[in-house]
Amino acid sequence: MAYTCINDLPEEILGHIFDLTINRNSNVSAGRERTYYYLNPNQHHDTQSPRNIFLVCKYWRYIVLRELSIWTHLSSDEHEVSGPPSVRMMEYWLSLSYSAPLRLSLRQACSARKSLRAHASSMLQLYATHARRIRSLDLHVEQHAIRKFNHTLLNTRFPLLDDLQIQMHPFVTMEDFDALCSAIHALQALRHLTLCQYDPWDRFSQEPASTLPWERLETLVLVTAISLADSVQVLKSCVCATTIRLYGIEPTYTMNHDGFTTANVTLLEAEYLVKVALPHLTNLTLEGGISPIPLLQAFSLPNLETLLVISNRPCPLEYKPLSDIFGAQDRFSPKLKSVALQNHYYIFSRDVFAFVRGTRALGLVPDVSIAYSRISLPQLYDLDHLIDAQVTTGEHGCLDTQTNPAPARLMVWYDRKSASGSPGPMNVNIGWSYTMGGLKYSPLAFWDEEGILTPLADLDEVFASVVESEDWSMAVVHAIAEAHTDRLARGEDEESEDVSEDEPDSNGVGVGQNFSS
Repeated sequence: MAYTCINDLPEEILGHIFDLTINRNSNVSAGRERTYYYLNPNQHHDTQSPRNIFLVCKYWRYIVLRELSIWTHLSSDEHEVSGPPSVRMMEYWLSLSYSAPLRLSLRQACSARKSLRAHASSMLQLYATHARRIRSLDLHVEQHAIRKFNHTLLNTRFPLLDDLQIQMHPFVTMEDFDALCSAIHALQALRHLTLCQYDPWDRFSQEPASTLPWERLETLVLVTAISLADSVQVLKSCVCATTIRLYGIEPTYTMNHDGFTTANVTLLEAEYLVKVALPHLTNLTLEGGISPIPLLQAFSLPNLETLLVISNRPCPLEYKPLSDIFGAQDRFSPKLKSVALQNHYYIFSRDVFAFVRGTRALGLVPDVSIAYSRISLPQLYDLDHLIDAQVTTGEHGCLDTQTNPAPARLMVWYDRKSASGSPGPMNVNIGWSYTMGGLKYSPLAFWDEEGILTPLADLDEVFASVVESEDWSMAVVHAIAEAHTDRLARGEDEESEDVSEDEPDSNGVGVGQNFSS
């Protein structure tokens, strides 16, 4: 094999190699849809900084200085151990990118120190001098910097800025937040917007449909308190969006005859009865203190691929509308690949079986996961009895296989963090997800070819033996797996006449296979 000196490589290849060896920090945080990696000019302590390549030889220094991709992703981060770079240093590093488009980040520490506030203000002023080259901007800033940025947006053109990500520190006033939304409207090239706002005033803009350029956005990530009515207006306005993630949807409160406020989560007003089509939407996330599922009844989503619904308040997700939303052909998305429903509250035994019945409407979806983060072993015990009861009576077990073919096996699996050996609630997922990775899981039941929900094992004895256990989480993981293995061993000869282990069901999965292996 022939060897050659690395300096004999073409300058373009050598420059690309140097670019790949440099260590950069990502902007990963709450609500981030796209991740960029930034270089902090103050990373002198890092062995993978450009400074170390400078010191090798003059030729390498020449290559690094002319490799524009190294200098186009820069960050001023006050959380760095070495502190943020000086304005003068950042100005020099920006000059090395010449006229190339920039992706810049400013991460401000939540501090009352005037020196840090002044530094952030000076850095924003420096960024403004390169406004015509900025393609994406990521800001983690407090109120003073928000006001400075508002002024910059109103007085400076950003012709290339198509991606803006802003996370505001607490105590940004509602007036400054609304002023920011109005200023963002002037960004004609903006296509991707992430806006994170956590504040005690706990409300969204008075007129959300007119304060932001919703109709131009392709990606929207909104992390702020927003009412159910405003959520509908935002979704209706994002006619070109492919990805929408709304976090913090709050109920509308009304006063009842006893003087108490109650959450009004219905969408029965006449204006919501006319469904709005969002033909470009492929990814949708809805999270809040209410069940966001009724939001889906106001829209037609023909190209939806992934749906994530998160409920973080003690009001259950409504699974009954699932059949209405996904069952009708004019609203069902044939491209739907993943549905995940997450519930972060305690549930009652009578609610456990509701989502099992609700999965029948999702028979065409390859990946379904319905999670309860606070489910106890006795509730799983009740679930087993409910499955047995409905199989016996046949009341809810039948499925129209012409429109909804039988999905893959209904599984129950557990997050590793919930199997830590401590008693109490567990993180339990029920569905037929095949993207579980290394999570512990065991089969619970499956829909047969006739649409009948059939349990895979009689778990009465298993549950009875561990209900009183102090170690519920680990006990249920091992007990279910062992019970299923024993059942297969006992019934191997009997079941082999009807179902072969190697014979796949309608979803390509052998009905007799041991999924716990």
